[in-house]
Amino acid sequence: MSLWFLKRPKTIGTIVFFVMLTIAGIAVKLRYEVIKENEEREMSNTINIVRQNFEEVFKNCYTSALTLAMTINDKGIPENFDKISQQLLNKNESIDAVQLVPNGVIKYVYPFEENKVALNYDILNANSSVSYEAKKSIKSKIMFFAGPFQLKQGGIAVIGRLPVYKNNKFGAFLQ
Repeated sequence: MSLWFLKRPKTIGTIVFFVMLTIAGIAVKLRYEVIKENEEREMSNTINIVRQNFEEVFKNCYTSALTLAMTINDKGIPENFDKISQQLLNKNESIDAVQLVPNGVIKYVYPFEENKVALNYDILNANSSVSYEAKKSIKSKIMFFAGPFQLKQGGIAVIGRLPVYKNNKFGAFLQ
């Protein structure tokens, strides 16, 4: 048997080459699969973190809107709007401004100076996408996030609108 190997060195060399090539191919394939699986796991973890962050922001916005709703008295007028709005913005980094929008018209804004341009803006009769999203929020009776929108006061934002009802009738948005 050993004489057979010694008499055919080219054949043995070719066989050893293909065996080593096969082993190397299997090793490369396994390494590729491990790298790909790690990348997928890392991407999945990143997506989960982003999803959790979005959920946290949405929950904070919803809680802030509910807190702001508590400032509205029986006549539909907010009490201590600026003071409570300031506290909400200080506690929620994801919120840049708050607005009270009775009957679809922006009447109260905080911070005032940066957002006073938006005062008296009728979102229910605005351009089609703003009006559509606002009406969708009224119809659903839940907080609705829409955007990104180009703002009257400049910049772009995603807006969370919570419709407020009194006696089962739409009264205002908190956004």
